[in-house]
Amino acid sequence: MTVKIDSNVPFPSVQKRKTAKWPFPDMNVGDSFEFASENRASISASCTYYSKRLGRKYATRNVDGVYRCWRIA
Repeated sequence: MTVKIDSNVPFPSVQKRKTAKWPFPDMNVGDSFEFASENRASISASCTYYSKRLGRKYATRNVDGVYRCWRIA
């Protein structure tokens, strides 16, 4: 297999960062949001990521069949 090498193809200077899917950066202590049960894995991963990145703590709970995520510190 031969791969063609291209020259003079400009590298993109700035890539736009996509907006956050969940509101973790905007939350204050005591704030919470509701999410669907099928998003539990995504929320859990985001809690870990933003806890480390922002130095905050988040927790999720199922309250009467409704999933919520809180900023706790």
